[in-house]
Amino acid sequence: LQLCQPRLDASGFNRNVYSRNFLKTLKRKTEDQYARGLLDGVPRFSIEKVRAATTIGEFDDAVVAPVYGFKDKIDYYRKSSCAQYLNDISVPFLVVNANDD
Repeated sequence: LQLCQPRLDASGFNRNVYSRNFLKTLKRKTEDQYARGLLDGVPRFSIEKVRAATTIGEFDDAVVAPVYGFKDKIDYYRKSSCAQYLNDISVPFLVVNANDD
């Protein structure tokens, strides 16, 4: 996650097409949750930060981290990554992933 997010926010196709549309959807859903009072009382949550977010990383800092109890987006990326568990796998496994995913 920590390596992926900067690529989503970097200028170019990903940011101009994918990230911009994805962020618009995320912000719209967050606005709906906010209007319904579902985010009331969430420590460190600020709808102004959500509205000001122009990148996925800024959104993660504004919404994902406070809503799910992470310190910030970096804390979220580190604790949510599967990388920390890979050395504990005791059976053979295969990971398939696109180079640009």
